Amino acid sequence: MTSSPSKPIGATCTVHYHDDNDPDSFAIWYISFSEWEDDAERDIHGVDDDHIAFYCDGEEELKALMKRDNGEDFWVEEYELEWKDGEHG
Repeated sequence: MTSSPSKPIGATCTVHYHDDNDPDSFAIWYISFSEWEDDAERDIHGVDDDHIAFYCDGEEELKALMKRDNGEDFWVEEYELEWKDGEHG
C-alpha cells in the first residue's frame, strides 16, 4: 500500500496592511488551509482558533493573497508552509 503525500495544513506568513504607510511595518500570521467554523475552538487540523488570523483553501489561494490587489485589506509578502507534526512535503 502506498501512502499519499501529505498536504500542508496552513502557513506562517509575513503580512502587510494596505492602510499602513510604513513599509517596514508587518505582522506574522498563521493562515489555516481549512474552512472557518463559527462555533469551533480549533480548525480541522487541531490548531487553536486564537492562533489563526485568516482561512483559505490552500497554497494556490495563498499565492493569490501575495498580490497587492487581492481584494483583502492585507497582502502576504512571504510564507512558510506548515505540516502536521512529523510530516513533510
